[in-house]
Amino acid sequence: MESLELRIFREVAYTKSISKTAENMGYVQSNITAHIKKLEGELNTTLFIRHSKGVTLTKDGEKRSEERRVGKECRS
Repeated sequence: MESLELRIFREVAYTKSISKTAENMGYVQSNITAHIKKLEGELNTTLFIRHSKGVTLTKDGEKRSEERRVGKECRS
């Protein structure tokens, strides 16, 4: 089963927006940010660069996103 943090990570990576992810998932922005920070702490890396237009995946974020995509395809 996929954790909430990983589902949020996947959605933020897809939408490139914390606010859009919050809207899509029915959470407030601060909740999304807290889950992303928790995941970043667990992985000891920064997954997103935050800027005024949204977010961009870091190299580590791109790597994790690709791992999640490949892993999901293998389970299907």
